[in-house]
Amino acid sequence: MKKGVLLLLLLLVACQAEDKPIEKSVEKPAEHLLLSSTACLNQEGECRLTASQGEVRLSFADKVLPLQPFILNLDVSDWPSEVKSVLVDFKMAAMDMGKNRYSLLKNKEGYWQSRVVLPICAAGGEEWLLQLRLTDVAGNGGLATVPFRLQK
Repeated sequence: MKKGVLLLLLLLVACQAEDKPIEKSVEKPAEHLLLSSTACLNQEGECRLTASQGEVRLSFADKVLPLQPFILNLDVSDWPSEVKSVLVDFKMAAMDMGKNRYSLLKNKEGYWQSRVVLPICAAGGEEWLLQLRLTDVAGNGGLATVPFRLQK
């Protein structure tokens, strides 16, 4: 009997609970960042990616080889607002290489970086696409696709 009364009370309380709408985070459409140099193609120096909001610079800290860890750096010091998150996906244009997604983390110097390991392509492919997505605290975003080649 006590269990039945307790269950009835719980149901009454649950039914009278105030319905609150679930707030969804509204992300604004991302602007495409334009690759302003071909430095990333051969991993020479840094790639500048520009948009109306500002500019970011992408660089490889190490030689990029399959199955060898390397550091990917993103300098957002010329982006006008605080960056909240940076994601990168690595893909090949002509072959499915599985999921190769990395979240970059902000370091002490203010750069965003991640340690990355790319799989080896069984067909010997060396042409990769780095797909970058950054989002700032205001919900503005930037998208870029950066082609690059593995080094030999």
